[in-house]
Amino acid sequence: MFATHHPRGFSRDGQAWHPVALDDDITNADLEQMLFPDKYKSACLYVEPDYPYIHRELAKRGVTLTLLWEEYRRECYDEGKKPYMFTQFGEKYRKYARVTKATMRIQHKPGDAIEVDWAGDTIPIFDSVTGEQSKAYLFVAVLPCSYFAYAEVCSVSAR
Repeated sequence: MFATHHPRGFSRDGQAWHPVALDDDITNADLEQMLFPDKYKSACLYVEPDYPYIHRELAKRGVTLTLLWEEYRRECYDEGKKPYMFTQFGEKYRKYARVTKATMRIQHKPGDAIEVDWAGDTIPIFDSVTGEQSKAYLFVAVLPCSYFAYAEVCSVSAR
């Protein structure tokens, strides 16, 4: 560590410079923050979202990025802080997910496989003649090599 001293120097507010002990590993950015603290008061106007929390919550059924943004926004306003708007929130989360999420690329041969599933919960079907509402399931099949998709609405009894 070493001390620095500016014998006739004054800061902008009229106070004299004082000797300061500095660590050997101090960076230029650290020095700049010490010398110009007002420059960094407004540098971070927005509250950073909790990306690991968002990532965990999105794995749950029925949770959407919009729902999580509304929760984040409400918490920020309750604390008197400024939240990111939805576009920035989404872009920042997607960047986080790209960097941290482990993915695996699966090679597919054309026509070798088909992926099928029932999509989500039941969906309401309306009869335009009678006005009656009934529930149905959505069946989806995808050819993974070409991404061709097939979807069909099926009555509850068909499942």
